[in-house]
Amino acid sequence: MAKNILYLTVRQSHYAAKYQSQVLAWQELGYNCQQIDLKSSADISPSLQQQIAQADLIYIRQELALIKFWQKLRPYLISKPYLVEIPTPLHIYFQEIKNSTQIAKWKKNIFFIWLIKRQIADILSQSKMIIEFAEELSPLVLAHKERIYLWQNGVNLPKLYGNSYQVFNRAAIDNFYQYKQLNLIMVANLADYHGLDRLILGLAKYYETKTPEIVVQVTVVAGENAALNSSKQLVNQLALNKHISFAGYNAYSELFQLYQGANIAIGPIASYRKNLFQASSLKLREYALFGLPSIIDHHDYDLSSKDYILQIPSDNAPVDVNHLINFYQHLIKTYNHELPTIISDYAQNNLLWTHKVKQLERVLKQNNLI
Repeated sequence: MAKNILYLTVRQSHYAAKYQSQVLAWQELGYNCQQIDLKSSADISPSLQQQIAQADLIYIRQELALIKFWQKLRPYLISKPYLVEIPTPLHIYFQEIKNSTQIAKWKKNIFFIWLIKRQIADILSQSKMIIEFAEELSPLVLAHKERIYLWQNGVNLPKLYGNSYQVFNRAAIDNFYQYKQLNLIMVANLADYHGLDRLILGLAKYYETKTPEIVVQVTVVAGENAALNSSKQLVNQLALNKHISFAGYNAYSELFQLYQGANIAIGPIASYRKNLFQASSLKLREYALFGLPSIIDHHDYDLSSKDYILQIPSDNAPVDVNHLINFYQHLIKTYNHELPTIISDYAQNNLLWTHKVKQLERVLKQNNLI
């Protein structure tokens, strides 16, 4: 009889596709799997209580919203085997709360932080496995070191992208050959650790001495926030408006058109600013699925060994744009128009959530959890 796996998330619209992909992957493996995204405490209904009771394994994501629900959920979860995903290592998570301008001051109060840590300690103490995506330094988690599983993020299943999905950027290679234009793209909910300022300053340095042979253009796709406003001000200050453009969050079809014109994608290039030196970025995997080489400043568990990933120094120095150009020239000299296909094939054969869920299934079986 098929095992029942229940994903419980709280207000996870931003990551809906991630969990939808995982659920589909479990279903393909023959499990009865579903996700319930809780919007309010009213969602903890008799129906949900019954679903929890029927589940053989429960997957929950640790975050501030879950902590608010925990006391209501706890009586129903306490006797069930559940896994806890920690999407951001807790030592970074609490630093982000401290530094955020979006979080109310009262939520940064020492007593409130103590309450959060107490709730997290309770959640972790009852869990059967703790899933991390990067190295953890918090004593709260390391107290349960034997239960930590270092997983890597996957990429959404291509069918979730609809009919728009394909490997796009061969036309961009032609533009580089014929018109000497290199197009960079960054897609992010901008924060300090994305390091866009490093790229902007690097581009200013690139254009300050002469008219270069290769024109470098940057497109930034990001929602409105303080980091975006600061970046726009820096672009204006350095008179780079004709080289750096900003677009709001787009429908997938519009985003794919931007991917189509890109040569290189920019991942996080200042991760050190939040004390992160190893990671498995969701967006980096999407870039790979669409055949884009990428730039990062940290070690990626799956991708750093690939020659189409350029890892630049983790510091505050402006990005060396000539280094990016040389990197791309080498790639297309080596792979020519096959470059996007090579990158995308690796992503489809290794990075889809289908493959990642199989890895987790193997570990859960070894621990007699399914």
